[in-house]
Formats: sequence, structure tokens, C-alpha cells
Amino acid sequence: MTRPIGIDHIHRIDGDGPAADRLLPRGRFAFDQPSGIGSVGQMAVVQLEQMTGTKFLHVPYRGTAPMLIDVINGQLMFTFASALGVMPHISSGRLRAIATTSAKRSPALPQVPTVAESVAGYSFILWYGVIAPAGVPQEVVRRLNTDIGKVLNDPGVRSSLAQQGVEASPTTAKEFGDLIASDLKKYALLVRQSGLKAQ
Repeated sequence: MTRPIGIDHIHRIDGDGPAADRLLPRGRFAFDQPSGIGSVGQMAVVQLEQMTGTKFLHVPYRGTAPMLIDVINGQLMFTFASALGVMPHISSGRLRAIATTSAKRSPALPQVPTVAESVAGYSFILWYGVIAPAGVPQEVVRRLNTDIGKVLNDPGVRSSLAQQGVEASPTTAKEFGDLIASDLKKYALLVRQSGLKAQ
């Protein structure tokens, strides 16, 4: 129905983490994810691995807060995280954005390059949307879609979201359904090619 796009970023602190030599086999980089095996963040890394031939060490976390503390303190080298959770840390200088995973540069961080500027064709976005049970009448779906679209097109709302690194992109219900179907195919292919298993 609608989908404000959350721009993902790769982050790290300046300098090397003190635990890097202990944690990492030579030539490998560690990244952390608060959502665990098969999360959207891990899928973004898997896609990068497949496109570059690089291997990263996945370190699952039980939440965003402990994950960010360890990245800020240098216990891990980087993370893929949504803008919503990290923009305050980027603004304060505690984290440095290395790249955005969207196809185009983020309006919130125009000075930060995209991954695609180094890895041609790479694009991975985190989106948020509103869904309803399958049996909801189409008239109700249309009305919700229209009303939510009006909110997301409000200049004040757009400005507030942009300050948090989120780009509002209202769509039709069909467009949103097509996006979900397309992403499911993309994720299924990444899982098959990577050999990830449910844990």
C-alpha cells in the first residue's frame, strides 16, 4: 500500500577494533546483525559476498543496542543497519557511514557513496509498508492507501522522515504487492545460493 524506504548504511568507527585480530581469520571482516540468521541485513551482506567473492563473519546479536555498542567500541568492524537506528550516532560522530545500499545516494547523507559506486549493480533497500488480512474489501484497501498516501506526501511528515534518513515513497496496493513478490524471489535465490539454513 505505501512504503517509506529506509536507507541502509554500512558503518564503522575510525581505526581498527581492538578485538579484530582475536575475532577474525586473516582476510575476513566481521559484521553484526541484531535480527539473526536470514534477516534482511544478513541478506544484504550475502548479496555483497556473492557479487564480490568476499566472505564475512556473521556475528548475530540479540538487539540493536548491544550491537551498536560493540561497533562503536570497535569490538566488531562494521554493520549493515537501517538509518532510523544509526542517524543520531552518525550525526554525533560516533559512527561513520561508509556507504548506502540503495541504488542512489541518500538525500539525508548525500556525501556518502553508494555500494553500487564500487560494486556495479548492487542495490538493497529496507522498506516499511502497511498490510491487511487477505479478506479486507478492496474499497477499504483503496481508502487506507489513499489516506496513508496523503500523510506520507505531507511536507511536514516528509521532512521529519528525511531527517531520520527515511525517504517516503507512497505506492499503489498493486505496486506494493509486486515489490513484496519480487523481494521474496530475490531472498529465496540468495538463501539457496548461499546455503543458509534455519537455526
